Amino acid sequence: MKKFIKQLYLFLFILSIPIAISVVLYLIIDPFKVIYKYSEQINSTKNYQVASNRDFQSSQLFLWNYKKYDYNSFIFGNSRSFFYQVKTWNKFVHDNCFHFNASSESIYGINCKLKYLDENNVSINNALIVLDSSAINKTKNSTNHLFIKHPLFSKQSFIIFHLTMIKAFFPKAIFAFADLYITDKKKAYMKKFGIMNNVWKHDMISNQLEYYAYDQQIKNNP
Repeated sequence: MKKFIKQLYLFLFILSIPIAISVVLYLIIDPFKVIYKYSEQINSTKNYQVASNRDFQSSQLFLWNYKKYDYNSFIFGNSRSFFYQVKTWNKFVHDNCFHFNASSESIYGINCKLKYLDENNVSINNALIVLDSSAINKTKNSTNHLFIKHPLFSKQSFIIFHLTMIKAFFPKAIFAFADLYITDKKKAYMKKFGIMNNVWKHDMISNQLEYYAYDQQIKNNP
């Protein structure tokens, strides 16, 4: 019996090694930019961008900035809302606008954000809510690492949030992100792990995204 227990402990120890390594690398690399604070959320100077959890990034940017910029007008919606530009809307509302965009946003996510704003006495002078059928159909939090909501807004566990991120990182994506972390160069095989060409420009005050790649093509060849 003692021999069996020792063998079981040894087996569990060996099994835990890759998991422990993945957690350490996750904390060091922060592949999805959800642990540390950065001067930019989406880089526009390198030859790559990483598919990110826009809900978390938008929410975190709001938490960092809202007392400084006193936001009072908001755009809510999924990726289709990206093309409702703050700089255009602000010509009419003349306020401090924040684009609360999130990939695959849902009425659940929008409701979480509105509740948070209300609970924290954030004034809403104007709100533009962009909806489509996919947004209306989703009434629960996502389990996908790109779409799961910020824990402070969903009131779900930070542990569950980061476990979702770690599952997306290990084992399939760990080598791609480690390679990117060491070399800082995008390679063709990395595309399937969400490491893509540089296509977006991001404003760290309004949280507005601009689809730089297509805009540049139109500018070069109208």
